[in-house]
Amino acid sequence: MTALASVPAVRPDQLDQRAGGPGDADIGPAVVRGPGSAEDRSGPARDQARTVRSWPLFLLAVPAAAEVWSGWVGIARMTGFGLVSPLPGIWPSLRLDTSITLPVGVEAYAAYALRAWLAAEPWISPRTRRFARRSAISSFALGMAGQVAYHLLAQAGESRAPWAITTVVSCLPVLVLAMGTTLAHLLRGDAAASAGSAPAGPAGGQFPAQSAQDQPADHSGPGWTRTRNRTRTTRRTKTTARTGPPQLPLRPTGPPDPA
Repeated sequence: MTALASVPAVRPDQLDQRAGGPGDADIGPAVVRGPGSAEDRSGPARDQARTVRSWPLFLLAVPAAAEVWSGWVGIARMTGFGLVSPLPGIWPSLRLDTSITLPVGVEAYAAYALRAWLAAEPWISPRTRRFARRSAISSFALGMAGQVAYHLLAQAGESRAPWAITTVVSCLPVLVLAMGTTLAHLLRGDAAASAGSAPAGPAGGQFPAQSAQDQPADHSGPGWTRTRNRTRTTRRTKTTARTGPPQLPLRPTGPPDPA
């Protein structure tokens, strides 16, 4: 009752203006938005979404990252990764420890693929999500296998990994580069396809560079159709009033001429 009492009274002439003219029979009941409308519920929904905090994920990621980093660096040194000179003859004093390539490459791609798999964006195609899911699971499986191999070798006192483990670990950087390039290509293709299927022009058909008076008139909808029909009827009425009804040709009323 409070929501209905807050609705201002409407005069009959205002009803005619809203309907596009007097005598319009398409006037519907006024829509009254109560306290349970969607606009009122949007505020609590946003507040509830904001209560989901991300800082617990940071606490979980720090110790896991430290352990994963040490395991990948250890298995990399057992398989031949180490200090190299990437620019011999150009910058001989430059040294790069390639042991960090495994934790950075493998774990970073696993997080990247997991993000593409679980993203809420509707423009990501099922094919891209399927590839992201498979590659993310494969990356995590390789990461777990690398951690297990390192700890087993460390417990056995080995300083060099067997040839099978060396072969697999040596192929990881190339494999990660291939999967990352493929996933980025798929995501970029989905984004381009989504942008191409979007309607041209600004949303709502409005041009922000123009004022409200300069906006193009909207000639669609039932209101415009009714106004156009009334205009045509008024023009026909005025034409008939000026010229009168159409004159029919006179026919002879006398007897027909004899043949």
